[in-house]
Amino acid sequence: MERSANLNPATNTMVSNNNKLKYKLSLCHLNSRSLISTFHYFSDLVTDCNFDIIAVSETWLKPTISSASVQLPGYDLLRADRPTKGGGLCFYIKSHLKLKIINLDFLPDNENSIEQLWISITINKIKVAVGVVYKPPNVSTTHLNELELTLSHLTLESNEIILLGDINVDFLTNNNSLKYLNNILEIYNLHQIISDPTRITNTSSTLIDVICVNKTRKVLNSGTMDAENISDHRLVHCTIDLDVEKPTNRKLIMKDFRNFIPEEFEYDAARICWNHVYNLSDIDTKLNFFNNAILAVYDIHAPLRTIHLRNKSPKPYITDTIKAIIRLKRKAFTKFRKSGAQQDKLYYKDLSNYLSFAIRQEKTAYINTQLRINKGNPKKIWSLFSSWNIHNKKQNVIDPILLAPNLINNFFANMPIAEINRETALPFYNKNIRPGIEQAMIFSEVTNEDITIALNKIKSNAIGVDNISLKMLHLIYPFCKEALRHIINFSLKTGTFPSLWKTSYIRPLSKVSRLDYSKAFDCINFELLLAKLKYYNCSDKVITWFYNYLHNRNQRVKIDSVLSDVLPVNQGVPQGSILGPILYIIFTADLPYHTTSEISLHLYADDTQMYISCNPLCINEAIDKLNTNLQRISQWSKDNGLLINASKTEAVCIGSNAVRALALSTLCNKIKLNDSEVPLSEEVKSLGVVIDCEKRQF
Repeated sequence: MERSANLNPATNTMVSNNNKLKYKLSLCHLNSRSLISTFHYFSDLVTDCNFDIIAVSETWLKPTISSASVQLPGYDLLRADRPTKGGGLCFYIKSHLKLKIINLDFLPDNENSIEQLWISITINKIKVAVGVVYKPPNVSTTHLNELELTLSHLTLESNEIILLGDINVDFLTNNNSLKYLNNILEIYNLHQIISDPTRITNTSSTLIDVICVNKTRKVLNSGTMDAENISDHRLVHCTIDLDVEKPTNRKLIMKDFRNFIPEEFEYDAARICWNHVYNLSDIDTKLNFFNNAILAVYDIHAPLRTIHLRNKSPKPYITDTIKAIIRLKRKAFTKFRKSGAQQDKLYYKDLSNYLSFAIRQEKTAYINTQLRINKGNPKKIWSLFSSWNIHNKKQNVIDPILLAPNLINNFFANMPIAEINRETALPFYNKNIRPGIEQAMIFSEVTNEDITIALNKIKSNAIGVDNISLKMLHLIYPFCKEALRHIINFSLKTGTFPSLWKTSYIRPLSKVSRLDYSKAFDCINFELLLAKLKYYNCSDKVITWFYNYLHNRNQRVKIDSVLSDVLPVNQGVPQGSILGPILYIIFTADLPYHTTSEISLHLYADDTQMYISCNPLCINEAIDKLNTNLQRISQWSKDNGLLINASKTEAVCIGSNAVRALALSTLCNKIKLNDSEVPLSEEVKSLGVVIDCEKRQF
């Protein structure tokens, strides 16, 4: 292996723009089939393209050939010649890129091995491992385990991996060799980005020259170029976006409990004249006094603290356990290479299989943990989805302008007021009491025990507009519980609701359900909801309280630490609240009475599912009954100001393969909703559980 001297250093192409450090890394690979014999053509081709890194396989260079005879101006040359005929690898790296050669001494060195040459470069503090690999046609695909061993080693040392080369596995032919290679790539979060054939002969067209990059890395362009007069392989190339956020001062402002002394805090909390709340005349002044008293004592004992957050590891699922397994695997391979013993080979293979399993398990555990701890942070969840490459980016491109809090807030706050049936629906609910409900619903006085139970059920420690967290409330509750009980009972008794508690922070998260009500929680009509409360025999005072609870509400959108302006909310139940889902259930509770007894209806929040069972030979009659009930549900929805989203409504025919085949063979009718056909799907998601057509759950 030889590296030449620096020649004509190029200008660094890194630029700074706003909060990002930008670098577009361009790379290419060519199987040259003798570099020196066609070097002048090769030089013209790659020089015109100005690649940052040029990888070459089958250089056919010998140690007796001077590097000066194949040198490109402005590049460093790194060679790995094959001692015997053929083969050979090399890199041309722009001279301004600082590189390190990655030691692969743990790999075998014989004619049956695949050839590998790896370097490490650092750009924007991203440590990138770049490799060129050549697997001769006569070398078995099983030797790709050497590539897997290398990737497991690189995972410990690098943030990103870029693999170029001639693998001699055709990506256009779905066979066991391709499955084996794709499995290796999948384990290490890599995917192959070249889609066109790279070697075309009179008898074949194959894609064997590849570029593999991390799934999360943005590829600006990729493709192939003709290498006429050089090789019968096409040159493959790509440009990768290595933009990173500048290491800005990410801050979190929170209460500092490091010097918190419980005895001193309790002494000051007990000195507050909480009884003053009884002398105040209205709900807002009572609550303002209560909040200000709490914040004042915490300002003394737990003042605000600014925390500077560090960036997390780009591969957090590579745990210490995974690293230990990788080291064991490497040692096992070295031992097997020296001994050749069957038992050492089996031990190495067992470790290799276990490592693949462990990485998948750690990835899954990491993803599930992140989803759980960020359950109340939709923006963070979408960011995680993007970083994991879970969603289809081509179909889910979000315009940056949509990340503006004010724009999002305007969208939600200014939705059209839902139209309801004022001729029949509204008068019916206002003038009637539901049969069987004889005793009016009234509020009973809240006790300290009621409040304690409610506080213990709250899981979120999120801070709202009052700047009081659950932890803060728990610590001070023994001293202020009578004042809090008085405020709550005063609210229920007078039918008033504090203005401060009417402002919400929202973080919208889209969802899909089976019979999908579009923006259901946001479309509830206040007037009709209050009429339904009257229909269910709520007392006038209860209805007055809910009127005040629902009206004159405000909302703000929060993205990171940026808040939108405050805007009024004129319809919809408060999302994220305890009462929100309950009010929605009350609003939709009469829906089942508008369907026939031939179907079963299951309602959970805004997810509505309809079931019907039938003999497979009677499926058309069953669909007629479904359509009748879908029409009834559609009419009820219009009367109640709700819109069913037909495009997101799904249907599935469940049964054994034989039963389904018989039913579908006689199927003539279509399931329709609002004149739109509802297609039969192979699987649907029901409350987070995926159910396929054979009723298997995932």
